[in-house]
Amino acid sequence: MEADRKGLLRRLRDMTGMDLTRIPIPVYYNEPVSFLHRIAECLQYHELLAQAGEESDSLRRLLLVTVFSITPYSSAERTTKPFNPILGETYEWTTPSTRFVAEQVSHHPPIAAASMQAKTYEFGQYKPLEGNFTGNAVVSPPMGRTWVSFPDTQDIFEWGGLTSCVHNILVGRLWVDHYGE
Repeated sequence: MEADRKGLLRRLRDMTGMDLTRIPIPVYYNEPVSFLHRIAECLQYHELLAQAGEESDSLRRLLLVTVFSITPYSSAERTTKPFNPILGETYEWTTPSTRFVAEQVSHHPPIAAASMQAKTYEFGQYKPLEGNFTGNAVVSPPMGRTWVSFPDTQDIFEWGGLTSCVHNILVGRLWVDHYGE
């Protein structure tokens, strides 16, 4: 028993600082959705972009895009890990007014690309995924870019993300923190 405990602690120590995409994780830590599906969930407030596309006031358009840019963090409180998509895997989601497509374009490192087309806007995202184990937390730095363009006004908005950290992976109650500029 003591040897097993020391072996586990040694493995955990050796994994500190490693990229989690290279570490096998037991399946019970996963939720039954793909990372591509999670990207689509971040667009649950896409109506804000439709409103921005119909807005004639550029300041109000900026406000709507800014609000939209923070909405993905409302669904980012889940602490389970989505399944990694296989190379070439796609996810499609359509509504009467929009069409969303995401594809896994690289396996190692894992990178997804996504786009959404609507009458008044086009949305795009390039999302590399990285998660580093820091002992009792997993830190995912902001990587990739997100943009939205409005053809009627020629406006293009582009932004990055925040660092996300899942705390208490080994001990304590799991909680998620987002920080950055």
